[in-house]
Amino acid sequence: MVISTQFLVDLFISGTACFLASFFACLIMRRVGLHDVPGNRSSHLIPTPRGGGIGIFSGVLLGAFFFASFDGVAFLGPYLIWIIFAICTFLMAALGLLDDFKALRASTRLSIQFLIAAAFTGFGVSLQTLTIPFFGDINLGAWGPLLTVMWIVGFTNVFNFIDGLNGLSIGQTVIACFFLTLVAWHHQNIPVFDLSFIFCTAGLGFLVLNFPRGLIFLGDNGSYFVGFFWAGLALISSIIGVSEISFWTFPLLFFMAIMDISITLTHRLIKRRNIFEPHREYHMQLLHRSGWSHSKVSLLYWGFSILQGILVLLMQKTPVYQHLYFYLPMIGLAAFFFPWVRRHARQAQVAF
Repeated sequence: MVISTQFLVDLFISGTACFLASFFACLIMRRVGLHDVPGNRSSHLIPTPRGGGIGIFSGVLLGAFFFASFDGVAFLGPYLIWIIFAICTFLMAALGLLDDFKALRASTRLSIQFLIAAAFTGFGVSLQTLTIPFFGDINLGAWGPLLTVMWIVGFTNVFNFIDGLNGLSIGQTVIACFFLTLVAWHHQNIPVFDLSFIFCTAGLGFLVLNFPRGLIFLGDNGSYFVGFFWAGLALISSIIGVSEISFWTFPLLFFMAIMDISITLTHRLIKRRNIFEPHREYHMQLLHRSGWSHSKVSLLYWGFSILQGILVLLMQKTPVYQHLYFYLPMIGLAAFFFPWVRRHARQAQVAF
């Protein structure tokens, strides 16, 4: 990829098209009548339109065809795996939309998610090795497909869990897309560059309506779509492409969100509480219940995302076996931050 005036014009036109497609699709969904009614885990007080995921999906879909014909990078054509990825992403988004309309049981949602993840993995998109300091490349063998399915389902639900405050999940997504675009440029990985760029601009089309006022929510269709997109892209980009992007790039981009969910669910398991039951015990929600505004909590987590993105950029300049070292600053931050949130919540007399 060479930077030229024509290249920049192409990016501007395609990015604007994705943004507008997402923005206007979200405006349409505001009139559809699909509303998020406040429940046990809600942080809002009045019914709010949802279905913003359809807006983002519209922007990404337009961008995919736009890039395929605009700059000659038909990444959905030469590689069968990209087509399978698109189909499975659509199926996961459709599951979320069905959940928005009919409120599926947790067991039903998880079963279908596992089926979609297993189908995706069955086409050969599976973790085969993991590079760990002092151990080198560890061959996962038969554990590879199982860990891959668990990664897909787990990461898909991370987005569903953190989609509770205005701008929180999609803001982190847009920031992660921006940094992934830079990473893909560094590796000259054109398909990942295209996808991350159009996802970033389509996400912005929704974000301006979701933050700070919360005029529309992602809904389950949006959170499942975004979650599966990132989970699948992490696998594909680390396996195929012009050059490999380390799998460790992706968990680091969302490290604090993943840790938030993991620590909270572990705490609920220890307390023998149902982890599938709606609740408001995630640290981001504890901050909100302690008196922080939606905007303040979201901006804090956006700050985490920027820090994670910087670490990811620095990571790309080192050998793969050193990549886990870049998690250490975030692990140190998490060791301080999450206990602090719990102390702050107790002082505010917030039950959890």
